[in-house]
Amino acid sequence: MVLLKNDGVLPLREGTKVAVIGPNATNFEVLVGNYYGYPSQPVLPLEGVVARAGADKVFYAPGSPMAENTYRHQQIVPAANFFHYDQQNQLQPGLVGRYFLGNINPRELRDKDITEQADLERIDSNIDFYWDLSPINKKIEEPFAAIWHGEVKPTTSGVFSFGGNVMVKIDDVLVDKPISLKAGQRYKFEARYTAFRWWPINLSIEAYARLTWADVSAPMEQDALAAARKADVIIYMGGIDATLEGEEMPVELDGFIGGDRTHIKLPVVQTNLLKKLKTLGKPIVMVNFSGSAMALNWESDNLNAILQAFYPGEKTGTALARVLWGDVNPSGRLPVTFYRGVDDLPEFTDYTMTGRTYRYYRGKPLYPFGHGLSYTKFEYGPLIQTKTSTGMEVSTRITNAGDRSGEEVAQVYVRLLDAPVITPIRQLASFKRVQLQPGQSENLKFQIKPEQLRYIDSEGSEQVYKGRAEVSIGTGQPGHIAEGSLSTKVLRLGD
Repeated sequence: MVLLKNDGVLPLREGTKVAVIGPNATNFEVLVGNYYGYPSQPVLPLEGVVARAGADKVFYAPGSPMAENTYRHQQIVPAANFFHYDQQNQLQPGLVGRYFLGNINPRELRDKDITEQADLERIDSNIDFYWDLSPINKKIEEPFAAIWHGEVKPTTSGVFSFGGNVMVKIDDVLVDKPISLKAGQRYKFEARYTAFRWWPINLSIEAYARLTWADVSAPMEQDALAAARKADVIIYMGGIDATLEGEEMPVELDGFIGGDRTHIKLPVVQTNLLKKLKTLGKPIVMVNFSGSAMALNWESDNLNAILQAFYPGEKTGTALARVLWGDVNPSGRLPVTFYRGVDDLPEFTDYTMTGRTYRYYRGKPLYPFGHGLSYTKFEYGPLIQTKTSTGMEVSTRITNAGDRSGEEVAQVYVRLLDAPVITPIRQLASFKRVQLQPGQSENLKFQIKPEQLRYIDSEGSEQVYKGRAEVSIGTGQPGHIAEGSLSTKVLRLGD
């Protein structure tokens, strides 16, 4: 996780009352990203915060969709909402689950006769499963399918958006958009799922089935403002997820087409909600989930802290809470440049490197490659150069000048000032992580290899560089970090 901005609101103090708001607070998808193994013990962002702060100190509301008509705050449909009729025609809790052996693909599953003889039949309380072994014969990677049927009875009236990875029918109609349901009324219910091998890749099977829902007719914005008024600090968990950005997806929304991005702004419904939360005068900490860079321009100017979480993995909630409350000092650094918008980038069909990546971009990024804040401060001493038989060694002394233990990522950048052809503005040559207690210092040495001090001439040949080289060691790129957090020296090579 990368701390992009912090005006001092983080780390949170013990006993702080927090409002957790945003579409990604309970979104399972932000744990996993694209091409993932299913986490058997997931911890959602909200769950991690509640576990760390205490349920009496946390007020939750989703606030808005993730994007226009795209809801991600669905939660597992509780067992209390499912019923079935037993052999005596008496209504009982749970669903009838029928399981079938075989490599049944989704198309076959849609047409499968629900009355067909099953290999296993049982009563399941709801649909929230992870199987490391087949539920039918306890074998590893055994293809199977499941069909659940019974009735669903909402406890409140509303318009419900269903999620998860099962195909759902209500009153024999496929549910592919939000559906209106009434409290206390029972509806005929059916769900289907298959764990099958995808030929010809023959992927191994990791079976899981989840059914989630959310009432999207609820006054989400009003609920979010009400939750925020009860809190000392607002934690906004927004961004996007891998159902919007990825490979060849059936998505057409503002900013998203087929898994690609048409702009890199935060979805407008989220920025609009943040603007209304801002009027309350409460500190706002934004946790942004995304796999790609985001142009968080308004957010950067107006919010108190921004934490870039990417898609963190199974224990997202636990890790997130540890960072927010300072149980661990954040030490992540950006592996990409966060631009202010797509207008800062060349046309997609421009194959030159001009303006691309931190090495050739001359504009002012929102957050530069290598950027990342800490809850402490690191200071660097003078840079010392030593020539070696295998290249060059540079060294410096680093000190934790703050009052908190922390891990620094010391970064070495090289710039060839007198190259006869276009070379990178600067290029990362090395980096090293170092853990330091308050007041502790350590000497750091870096080897710069000969190939890192060469360039490609106009004929495409590699040449040994001779001339001035600017070398820096610090907590980020030259020109983007505070004085004292960087040591720079111009060296002459080839003499």
